[in-house]
Amino acid sequence: MITAVGSYYWQGQLYNYKIDEPENVVKTSEGPATDDDSYMGYSSSVGDFDGDDIDDFIVGIPKAEQHLGKVAMFTQNFTNIANITGEQVGSFFGYALAVTDLDGDELDDVIVGAPFYSDYSSSTVYDTGRVYIYYQQTTKKKFKENRKDILEGADSKSRFGSALSKLGDINYDGYKDLGVGAPYAGDEGRGAIYIYHGSIKGIITQVSQVVHAKDITTGLSTFGYSLSGGWDQDGNSYPDLLVGAYASDKAIFLRTRPVVRVVASLKIEPEMINLEKRSCSLVDDTRVACLNIYTCLEYNGIGVPNELYFDIEWNLDTLQKNKTLEEQRAYYLLSGLVTRQNKTIKLTKQDTWCDPTFAYVKNEPRDKLTPIAVDFKFKLNEQPKRDTRELVPILDQYIPQQVRHQAQILKHCGKDNVCIPNLVVNSFRVSAAHIIGSDSELEILVMVENRGENAFNSQLWVTLPHGVSYRNIHGIQAVVPVSCGSETIEDEILVICDLGNPLPSQAKTNFTLRVSPKEVNGSMDQLVFALNVNSSNAENFSDTVNNFASVSIPVTASADIQLYGKSTPELIIFNATEAKKYARENRRPTIEHLFELRNLGPSATKTTELNIYWPSHNDDGTLLLRLARQPVIQKGEGNCFTFFLSPSNYSSFQYDDNLNKNRDVDVILQESRSRSKREDAAREVKCTNRWCLVIRCIVGQMESNDNFLVKITGQLYTDALISSGSAETLMLTSRATAKVTSVPYELTNLDISLFSEATREVSTAVNPDNLVPRQRPIEIWIIAVSISAGLLVLLLIIILLWWCGFFKRRKPEDEGYMMANGKHDIDDKQWE
Repeated sequence: MITAVGSYYWQGQLYNYKIDEPENVVKTSEGPATDDDSYMGYSSSVGDFDGDDIDDFIVGIPKAEQHLGKVAMFTQNFTNIANITGEQVGSFFGYALAVTDLDGDELDDVIVGAPFYSDYSSSTVYDTGRVYIYYQQTTKKKFKENRKDILEGADSKSRFGSALSKLGDINYDGYKDLGVGAPYAGDEGRGAIYIYHGSIKGIITQVSQVVHAKDITTGLSTFGYSLSGGWDQDGNSYPDLLVGAYASDKAIFLRTRPVVRVVASLKIEPEMINLEKRSCSLVDDTRVACLNIYTCLEYNGIGVPNELYFDIEWNLDTLQKNKTLEEQRAYYLLSGLVTRQNKTIKLTKQDTWCDPTFAYVKNEPRDKLTPIAVDFKFKLNEQPKRDTRELVPILDQYIPQQVRHQAQILKHCGKDNVCIPNLVVNSFRVSAAHIIGSDSELEILVMVENRGENAFNSQLWVTLPHGVSYRNIHGIQAVVPVSCGSETIEDEILVICDLGNPLPSQAKTNFTLRVSPKEVNGSMDQLVFALNVNSSNAENFSDTVNNFASVSIPVTASADIQLYGKSTPELIIFNATEAKKYARENRRPTIEHLFELRNLGPSATKTTELNIYWPSHNDDGTLLLRLARQPVIQKGEGNCFTFFLSPSNYSSFQYDDNLNKNRDVDVILQESRSRSKREDAAREVKCTNRWCLVIRCIVGQMESNDNFLVKITGQLYTDALISSGSAETLMLTSRATAKVTSVPYELTNLDISLFSEATREVSTAVNPDNLVPRQRPIEIWIIAVSISAGLLVLLLIIILLWWCGFFKRRKPEDEGYMMANGKHDIDDKQWE
């Protein structure tokens, strides 16, 4: 067939010229004017499209159908068999054509190039190109729109699909392959070719190989503008490929490398590992469960060398990635903690190579559910070329270069070796409530039961409320050891307890969880502990409802506030003369009462009301003890103010004289123990409902063991006592009461009125001078008797000493003579 694209105003014309019958030429006639500029015959090929085993013609008409483009199939007499129309205006559908059997059904499939196809959703990417593959149907020998594949160009302006060529079976997998040219592809736009393989399902749309112009030589451009393949040019039994690059005036000959097909096998014995059957010994005589690993390797292929070197590698326990050394379960026997082995071997074509290897599984691995997998990898060893033109074989890329085999760990869960547990958790609170600030720890009773089959890596997760930390567990009752620890995960504190690996069927585990709530801030009424029991092997969904439990412990607050007091001085003595003098000079005795409010905890207080009742007036309303200055806060936060009660306003304030008086002896400000005893006849002056100065202090926040000090200073009007003619002892008593009015917590159920209240009285004794006892002189006779008695005692002591020989003394020379002669008899002395 000869095509003439410019005939009939570029409609195009086809000629069937038979070499053995040159006089019998068949040709197409001119069509209507609408077919002008359609370019029929721009591309052409041959194939059987009607099932008569006679070659038919197919031509590309890239500007037909209003520039959508189409391909037309004809018999040798130019009877139209079928047409396929393009999808995008201006894509030049039909620019290139190829015919080959890609899916192995012995029917010719049609490959059409549309190099100017563009993605109009992008303004910068155009002319990427497309290739359409239409598969011939086994029935009726038709091409259907829904039975096609599309190959997409990747680079803008690459014109992918400008050239198409059938390659034959270049990898000897039984399916024909395809070459596609993109003359302006690549980073530099110098062109590339793409190799695609056929398969039973048609073309594999994932490209097998890409060859760029820069991979061939520098300066090469328009590489892939034309293609011609399918013929073995170098005699190695593989079809080769010619690539045209018109702008460089070159044709590049690409030779096909021999393909090596490898058959690899891997086997593990036993496939069911009984960890209790420890048939191997380590170097330290530890008994362990053994694994026998058998590996075999063989290769063949057309045109491949008779001997090849392979790099091979084994890896143990590969199903779980990024394992720590502790998590690794399998190792090579007699090789320490080795989990990988590799070597290089030489194989002979079609000879099977086998290798036995021995490994072991460590005792009591944590993960007993995941199979133990062994991976075997292989690749061709890259030996140096003996000749620069020598073609190095390659592995068949569609044959996996890794083989995996797995062995299960025996779990004692029936014939299927599948364990389905049924875990149940229950919990009860042991502690009644938590008082904020208390150092007391909280306890929760936990009970776990497995009502199903063995539960592996069984764990209890307890989510602690904010402010609560884990302490320990105690009272453990379990068939397997239990251990717990805490972890922080996404700002949550979790207590994770290992309950057993496995937790046996029908086993029960009970223990008490102890936690410390020291950091609880009072933002919630309840401390909620969420419990979840789980295992590595899943339960039936209907059984998971009892895997969860929760315990709530109420949160409350309690603050024990105490009041202490001190008077300075404790006693004041006055007489009429001094009282009148002080009155004239406007100076009077000063009395100071110091009160301390202390929070003994355990909780904090936000505000506390402190009332001090100051006995400013006598019962008849006479001014007796005037404030010298405003109350002074010596420690703590707060503010104080005063108001006066008199008969005119006493109804608006009720003074309670029946409050319990606090007489605690364990005080911070110790009262003086030298205080004079009150006489029974002393009259106590204190506030009444009629006459009183009230000092009210609003005390700020106090943490546990914080205190608040306030000093009250008054002046005693002694002249008022003189003028009243009083001659009795007075006890001037101020009284303080305190109660908590708010706490710094968000506890909705807290009743502040239940907090304890505190009371303290401080008294100062006031005595007139005439009540003070007078000092009397010592009688003369007492002095005389005392002197006489002293002299008599001295005389008796002297007589006693004389009688004992205290006043007799020896001469020194007599004592020395006797010692020199060693004799004690005085008659034997000799004088010179």
